[in-house]
Amino acid sequence: MSSRPHQVLSTLFFLHIYYQQNANYDQFKFTDWYSRSGWKAKDLSLRSQDVWILTKLRDLIDESSHLLSSCRFHEASHAVEDFIINSLSQTYVPLIRYDLWSDDLDNQNRRFTVYRILSRCLLTIDIILHPICPFFTEYLYQSCFKQFDSILMENLPGSEELDMIANKKVEAAFDKIKGISSLSFSLRNRHKLKRRWPLESAQIYLDEIEFLKVVGIKELLKEQMNVENIEVKNFRANNIVEKILNLMNLKAPIIPSITINRKSVAKIVKSDIGILIDKFESEDKIQILKQLQVKGFYHLDYSPNKSIDLTMTDMDFTFIPRNGYVIGEKENTILLINTSRNEELIIKGLVKDLARNIQQLRKELGYSPTQILDTAYISNLSPEEISKLLNFEIDLKNLVRVNRIEFSNKTDEDKGFKKIELDGREISLYIL
Repeated sequence: MSSRPHQVLSTLFFLHIYYQQNANYDQFKFTDWYSRSGWKAKDLSLRSQDVWILTKLRDLIDESSHLLSSCRFHEASHAVEDFIINSLSQTYVPLIRYDLWSDDLDNQNRRFTVYRILSRCLLTIDIILHPICPFFTEYLYQSCFKQFDSILMENLPGSEELDMIANKKVEAAFDKIKGISSLSFSLRNRHKLKRRWPLESAQIYLDEIEFLKVVGIKELLKEQMNVENIEVKNFRANNIVEKILNLMNLKAPIIPSITINRKSVAKIVKSDIGILIDKFESEDKIQILKQLQVKGFYHLDYSPNKSIDLTMTDMDFTFIPRNGYVIGEKENTILLINTSRNEELIIKGLVKDLARNIQQLRKELGYSPTQILDTAYISNLSPEEISKLLNFEIDLKNLVRVNRIEFSNKTDEDKGFKKIELDGREISLYIL
């Protein structure tokens, strides 16, 4: 934690605030279910993301206990840092935030399950970190979880209850979707496709797809990638020729590209290299790939009475995505994303953009995230956009916690609108 202590402690502080604000809003009482002897884990109705974070928590307890007992404080703090930043803040909280935003009474059991998991994770972190940050963790304990006069009277929870929940298959599946999601984020950034914009489809090719057997994992992957439809296909290849052919057999939207390796072939054909290249470019690339796979070479007659057997080392291979797709590859994962967006997807993306900016405006004005405000005003929209946005009015109200949304194509200057730039144009926002 020495590399970025302020960031880690700040993140931990705001995770406590996030938990406390939402738990207080729902009148969730930490003391109703927790005691030093246990936390009634058997009563929980868990989803895959809950099992994953509790598996990570069990691993953290075991690892940190071993490291602290060996006086390896630096390594223990790094383990806690990784859990706070990479597991809890950047993965679990984004996965459960929509559960907490739903105020329906039918969803209360789900929200209370999330509060119990968050409080279990945060209290455990406070206890583990107390020897390293005593005053800070004491403050967090007194503010959120006080049952005794000091956190020193709490016990570091044993991992027995978590052992009943922990599932290494779920953990491995989440590690897999985190890798795929990271690749999709990189592609979006490279091609200027906002993460908030929903896209139509993605095709994923992997050497192992056992992780899809985990209940709910495919839906979580779609949610993480923010795509409407995904196809995950098993794929293996020992060389580039086999890779391209296998992808094409799986109907991947790619175009193979094969060129002559001048440096290799010119040594053999000498001054005929230009003639050979012209002839090669007119050949059927799929047939070249198939012959290479079957025979190990491709026989080319490049002029009268002249021919050559080309091997894989005599050619350079690659493949590019078809129009409307972008491609990314990392280790044994190939990802193709359909970048086309129909009108519905564009409007859904606009809803997410508007929600983010209204949430930012709420924060700037000092409103509590759980406070339900009266009205949000959105101006400078076209009549066509307003008509389409009305179909998502309930979703937008839930996302920004207001009772009403007012859309208009003109700005009322008397209201003191905040002006934002959205996709190259000016939108005005106001809330009360």
